[in-house]
Amino acid sequence: TSETPVQRDLRWGCDWDTADRICNFNRHYAEHSGYFRSTGFPRYLHHAQGEGEQTMDFFDSNTG
Repeated sequence: TSETPVQRDLRWGCDWDTADRICNFNRHYAEHSGYFRSTGFPRYLHHAQGEGEQTMDFFDSNTG
């Protein structure tokens, strides 16, 4: 739980309400299984792998 709201401009078209619920009001589970497939993440990952990227940085949705 955090008093800091989730950032508005999330990567890969992630849904703000879902991210806010997970980061700030999560009492049971995170997102539904396979949610990531509905975002731009799989396309980004495929492109990054094609470019030979070896690592990927992730940041907290509340603090960046």
